[in-house]
Amino acid sequence: MKLRIYRALAVSATAVLIATACGNADTSEGSGSDVEVLKVSTLGSMADAALQIAIDKGYFAEEGVRIETTVISVPPAAVAAVQSGEVDISYLPAVPLINAVSQGIGLTAVAGADELPEEDTEKYDDGAIVASPDSGIESFADLEGKKVAVPARSGQFEMVITDALIKAGVDPETVEWVALDFSAAIEAVKNHSIDVASMTSPFTAQALDDGMKLLGTPSTTAFGPGAGGMYVASDQVVEDKTEALEKFRRAIYKANAYANEHVDETVALGIEIAGFDVDPSQVTPLYWATDLEPNDIDSRAKLMADLGFLKGQPGTSVSIME
Repeated sequence: MKLRIYRALAVSATAVLIATACGNADTSEGSGSDVEVLKVSTLGSMADAALQIAIDKGYFAEEGVRIETTVISVPPAAVAAVQSGEVDISYLPAVPLINAVSQGIGLTAVAGADELPEEDTEKYDDGAIVASPDSGIESFADLEGKKVAVPARSGQFEMVITDALIKAGVDPETVEWVALDFSAAIEAVKNHSIDVASMTSPFTAQALDDGMKLLGTPSTTAFGPGAGGMYVASDQVVEDKTEALEKFRRAIYKANAYANEHVDETVALGIEIAGFDVDPSQVTPLYWATDLEPNDIDSRAKLMADLGFLKGQPGTSVSIME
């Protein structure tokens, strides 16, 4: 097993665990005794679409791998699941990965999932911030003293919103942060228990369909191009199931390439996965990674340090599977 090691700044993980919901197993061909089963945690959102394509089109079956999915919508819980061995692979944004590694949790990035491409970056930024139409909030400059929902504290959304607040002249310390998953955040904005919520596709389309206003998509400004989400395994699973993970990566990159070429189909599938009834034309598509480079994580780690999110051990080694 070869690993490409690079130095990355890191930040602490939020030790929060939520209940998970079991998903469907891959029932495609390839269920014999020579087939390796991999348990994968997903978000239950648009980010799962390429994985589902790989299942539906038999890409995993071609590799001799069967996938069993579990929905874990909050990153710290996904970290806990992959660390404990509850799952073999978790989908994680870069920031929670760096958080975990900074605390000494042995994780390896196996493959890129979604990313912001070099061209048309804003077109593919699905990390939206929304507010209720009668809130009086028009921009990030209006968020002083407001309640802002993020899926996890000290995570990716809190960081990019913090970046946007600073650029708008607002002290992030004046904001009251509330941890809510995307579905709960939509309801909380509706009933005015929070002022602003972070969203991802297709939840953003649902929020806008419900009349909420879009304040912006700050990930593009904060991060720029590069992988936002990736598939991660524990170091122990990497050691024990190297061949299966290599098969997983080949299949997911094949599906990612297909998803980039069939945007409408992929968006429709993402909407179905999330369980929404929204106009596909209103949904921000994702761009899917076909490789993973050290800078995809390192650039995120630098921003974490710049914004004061670096609470773990600086210079922690993070591994990317070669």
